Amino acid sequence: MLLLHGHNPLTTTGALRQRLLLGLGELFHLQRGDEHISIHGEMESLEFIKIDVSHVHAELTGTPPLPGKVTSTVCELPLQRLEFNAAPVYLGEGAEMNLHVRAESILLAVLADAGGRQWLALKRAEQGRAEVDIQEGQMEKILLDGLRQAVAKHKITVDTGEIALEQLGPTDVRMQLSIQAHKAFLKGTIEVGGHLRLDAHLNIHPTRLSCVGHGMLGKVAVPFLTPHLAQWEAHPFPLLGHAFGEIVCHEPRITLGAGNALHVEAEFGSLP
Repeated sequence: MLLLHGHNPLTTTGALRQRLLLGLGELFHLQRGDEHISIHGEMESLEFIKIDVSHVHAELTGTPPLPGKVTSTVCELPLQRLEFNAAPVYLGEGAEMNLHVRAESILLAVLADAGGRQWLALKRAEQGRAEVDIQEGQMEKILLDGLRQAVAKHKITVDTGEIALEQLGPTDVRMQLSIQAHKAFLKGTIEVGGHLRLDAHLNIHPTRLSCVGHGMLGKVAVPFLTPHLAQWEAHPFPLLGHAFGEIVCHEPRITLGAGNALHVEAEFGSLP
């Protein structure tokens, strides 16, 4: 779900566009003046909404806003067609991925939570499809960036890293990450293993994570990394999960390509 700042009634497409932009600003570093949202039709008969946040950076420094307990439905907005593109969106230290969502015959709902905030949710859709591409070499950047930040707090520097991925099933990938690190004159190797599991809302869950250190520095670093790995397991990585609301994906699947590239795709519709 997307946070809609303010409480002004959505009586015009201009008001809807402005509140959508403010909500997207919580998730992406948008450039002023760029045309990220286009809306066709009138509020009572919306035809097409296109959202494009290509070539912008995702907000990764804080926790994205999440709704409290939903207490009421403010209004519902029928929409003929929705398109969302981020090709690419930038993550952390030079990592990137491509996101595409298309759907037809949609019902959007503006929901109010217990804190009085309003949220836009995709309540119903037909012929919906979502695709995410993480290109060759990008998984190393995404995972290494997280580990680099964790050990940097203890003045440990990551020098190099390698990742090996193995497909175990349509929603399960085994991961093995090996990094070389140093602190002053100490050097060592840290190996992190586990699984990446895809759920029906297109969240990636790191599970069964373990960490082993080799060399003096590697053994010293393991206690520092263990709480960080626990945080990874507790907070799945949402590819598109926050946007789906009550929508659940049908048969989500991961395809592993050359160079550890990942392709995620799913069709979606409303929960029965």
